[in-house]
Amino acid sequence: MSLKNPADVSLLRILREKAKGSVSIFEKQDFYGIYDDDAMLVAREIFKSEVGVKRIQIGEKRIPYISLGGGQYERVIRELLVVLRYRVQLYKSVNNTWTLKCTGTAGNMEDFEEIGELGREAAPLISVNLPHNRKIHGKNYAAIIDPSSLRITFAELEDDDKLSHLEQCILSSNAKEAVIVGNPPTDRISLLKTMLRRSNVMCTIKPQPAEKTHFLRLLKEEEREKISTLPDELHCALYGVADYIKLVHSGWASKFSLNDYSNGRFMRLDSCAVRAFELFSPSNVHGGMQATAFSTLNRCKTVAGQKLLKEWLARPLCDQRQIMERQDVIEGLIHSSSLLKTLHSSHLDKLPDLSFLARKLLRKKARLIDCYRIAQAIGKLTPMRECVLQIAKASPECSSAIKDVLLLPIVWGCEQFKDLVECVDQVVDDSSVKVNGLRIKASISPDLQKIANKLEDIDKKAKRSLSKMCDRLGSSGIKLDTTPQHGYVYRVTMKEEKQIRGASGIKIIDGGKGAGVRFRDSILESINEEFVEINAEYQRAQKELEDTVVQICATYAGALSRLSSLLAVVDCLSSLAIVAISASKVHVRPKILPLGSNQFAIKNGRHLVLDFLLPDYIPNDVDLTETRALIVTGANMGGKSTYLRSTALISIIAQMGAFVPADSAELSMVEAVHARVGASDRLSKGLSTFMSEMLECAKMIKSATRDSLVVVDEIGRGTSTFDGFGLAWGITAELINNVGCRLLVATHFTELAQMNDPPRVRSIHMKVLAQDTLTLLYKAEVQERGVADSMSTSMSLGLNVARMVGMDEETLAMGHQEFERLERIEKLKREEKRSIVEVASSQQTSDDCLRDVIKRCTTF
Repeated sequence: MSLKNPADVSLLRILREKAKGSVSIFEKQDFYGIYDDDAMLVAREIFKSEVGVKRIQIGEKRIPYISLGGGQYERVIRELLVVLRYRVQLYKSVNNTWTLKCTGTAGNMEDFEEIGELGREAAPLISVNLPHNRKIHGKNYAAIIDPSSLRITFAELEDDDKLSHLEQCILSSNAKEAVIVGNPPTDRISLLKTMLRRSNVMCTIKPQPAEKTHFLRLLKEEEREKISTLPDELHCALYGVADYIKLVHSGWASKFSLNDYSNGRFMRLDSCAVRAFELFSPSNVHGGMQATAFSTLNRCKTVAGQKLLKEWLARPLCDQRQIMERQDVIEGLIHSSSLLKTLHSSHLDKLPDLSFLARKLLRKKARLIDCYRIAQAIGKLTPMRECVLQIAKASPECSSAIKDVLLLPIVWGCEQFKDLVECVDQVVDDSSVKVNGLRIKASISPDLQKIANKLEDIDKKAKRSLSKMCDRLGSSGIKLDTTPQHGYVYRVTMKEEKQIRGASGIKIIDGGKGAGVRFRDSILESINEEFVEINAEYQRAQKELEDTVVQICATYAGALSRLSSLLAVVDCLSSLAIVAISASKVHVRPKILPLGSNQFAIKNGRHLVLDFLLPDYIPNDVDLTETRALIVTGANMGGKSTYLRSTALISIIAQMGAFVPADSAELSMVEAVHARVGASDRLSKGLSTFMSEMLECAKMIKSATRDSLVVVDEIGRGTSTFDGFGLAWGITAELINNVGCRLLVATHFTELAQMNDPPRVRSIHMKVLAQDTLTLLYKAEVQERGVADSMSTSMSLGLNVARMVGMDEETLAMGHQEFERLERIEKLKREEKRSIVEVASSQQTSDDCLRDVIKRCTTF
């Protein structure tokens, strides 16, 4: 069957030629269509069902097809861009041929931002330039553009062959998409793509941009002179990010500031650490909420605050002054807990998303209601300022930090937007916003006043009509309502509904328990028709004045974006303070010492997330002051991994500036936290569990320094026992002797505890009570002998744990039988070895006697 319809020809060509990782959507008259593999993807990954998939014939092909209504379309666009990270291409029919209308990606949603206010989820975009040279390590360059905060950040990174610093830069930026610009070598692109997949960041490759004016036009005038001092490779990254993102219209001109990434001022966390310590939920997780460090700390009330908190958690500080400043603010907020709750729940809770409103102003998509919301938000700053001032007065020792970090931004906002608030108050009539919608005051214009007078006359007619209706039905319970949707209607409660039942000339509009029953008669119907016509005339007459108000407010867009960023800091610190006072057990202010200091001690430390989930959580001490390495042994489920994770989490949130779940903590800053925790294969990359573990270990050893905190859990799995133990010993020894970092190692190789060399290396054991049943005590105990427990007890713990989780007794009996056999062999080996050593060490023993003893041995 040949294709005669040109639209079908172009549709099949689009489906055949579209790139991998793209989804094509076709805009019809009042719905949208998705075809072929894209339809199956949407059905399986978004709707979780193939029920809505149809099979249609196009030419000789019979392909899957899904049609989407408006609400379904919005859901699909959001899921594809934000969750699944696909490139979305929307086509429309022009002259019977499908033509590309717009394109969107996770980092460039400009064309789709109006869909369900998708702009609220807009994330920064990062561009990367890997210079074309043969070395796989050296300098790399990146640029991050964040339209929400109107910032462009550049980074010049001296990196290793694993791109560790670039990975940390991408993670801390919270970017969802990275654009590779230029023409780097194939091996470097492959390495970067692997790292981006590991970090769940979408990858786009673009040629080196020739157009430079886009970038320069975005920058403020005073920022443009900074460009001349930057290297050409960094220019390429900066031009690339501006060329890719669609911010070319005049609204964005001269609005962005240019900032240095300043890598040395922040702790490094790679994707392994982020995953191991469950800092954030994976973005592709559907269903229920997952308890993470971020979800536990996130009590923020604003969208900007939540984004900033995520940035703080991904990029803890290495600046002692800034850490202590945040601690001072949190301490002052905790000291005035009632005022803190007022600030958090009464003031911050009522703020709209100011960064999103600023974006609407810059994109020329704002309306009068947006200007009104901005003015209302600014009005809330005055009571907020008074609340913060009281908090500062209540804590004199912390007042300086509270005034600098919290009060001054609020005062700046009150002063900066004073004229905007006055303009909106003078122009906007909100007296009947629920009835007529938001309007320009009639007194502003004679023409508007004439129309307003007509509306007043109509309102009087409606009220007279109400009086007649009450007399007609003999009821005083009838109300007159005016809604933007229906105009004038009568309303009675559901209890009084029988009064209008059966009455002649009554038209029921709608009804429900909350609203009651709304209705009209012929008189009110005539009045309502007149009202709708005159009200529409009012809206048309005020359009020019409305546009003028929006244009005035648009001049404040840059300042509004800055205010959003400043209030995000207030929101973040309030959130951290709320977490500290709402925990069931004490959260304390940690003492932070400079990088390279020797102190690292935690008293009764707890896991941040489990501290809120488990009321009876058992705390533990950690001392890595004189001791540089702790070898942790113990039963499965005995708390080894939790002990490791809780220590790392305390270090991370302490350098955020937050209070920590412990009785006390005195911590030297760490420049990076590295982790090798958990077992997972990556089949899509051809990596087994063991290979994945070895790659992460190699990266960790190369990246760690003496000022790093390294957490290693169950190293050496996935291969033979001797291989695994040898690797575990070698990796641990390398980290202790050559790297010299602070190290926590959890292992089931009890022989690893022979490294016990107090005070430099100590062995600790998670205590258990093994009698008739196994009782896990979750308490860490220092092992002076350097051995976790007797061989019998330590080896049998696995069987006890299996019994705890309900494994059948027959299986356990077979396992116990084999265990006892192996235990007897091991015991016999030790006894025979001891007898050989005793005979060999005796000076009176002849070679013949020694030979006879060896011959009698059965295990050698």
